[in-house]
Amino acid sequence: MKKNFALFSLALFSFQSVCAQTAKEVFAKSQKVYENAVFYLDSGKVFQEFYDLPQPFEKAKYFKTAYDKKGRFNFEYYEVGLSNSLMVINRNANNVAQYWWGIGNPTQNNKKLEELLSSAGGVSSRTSIQIPALLLTNHNILGESIFLSTKNPQFDSDENINEVLCFKIKGSNAQGDVTIWISKADYLIKKVMSDQKVSNFRVKSTFDYFSSLPTNLGNGVFEFRSNRKVKM
Repeated sequence: MKKNFALFSLALFSFQSVCAQTAKEVFAKSQKVYENAVFYLDSGKVFQEFYDLPQPFEKAKYFKTAYDKKGRFNFEYYEVGLSNSLMVINRNANNVAQYWWGIGNPTQNNKKLEELLSSAGGVSSRTSIQIPALLLTNHNILGESIFLSTKNPQFDSDENINEVLCFKIKGSNAQGDVTIWISKADYLIKKVMSDQKVSNFRVKSTFDYFSSLPTNLGNGVFEFRSNRKVKM
């Protein structure tokens, strides 16, 4: 009986090790897809629930990203309900990075793109960092990618996210639990959920990504469009 139990435990441990390694391989393959992307485009939404507070509250933000391996980049986000919350972070074909935020901040063009994206990480709920950190790999500013910060990744059952069949991988980071859905077709991230402890409260975040790898992107998506409000 003891021998059978030991064999079962060894088999279970081996199975779990293989699954963990396989999940890491999916992470690695997805990372390579982002690193090798010639063009990348996404739009999406992050919904957050702030709880373990005397007065819990919710926030929602929309964002979009356009990337060209030759250097052009554009990121925008705004918070639902705040018409002046639009932020634009851009780098043009001449490698000039620019930043504009509707909440009382003038245009800036004296910093690197990665510095601007990093400084926006908090107010954008990490949408300025989470995917850009996978695309912009020659930096030490945006911190660990989501694949490096997610420890002990394990497969859960595959799921369809917006009609895309995805690997569902659960893990954790220093702040709490993380679940990542990665397309089985193109290995792009389609959804991320996290439950994180922040100071003396917790935040549940759900990021939905409508992402693609276009064969080309026109100049319009990389235009630096500042001084505008969002129609509510």
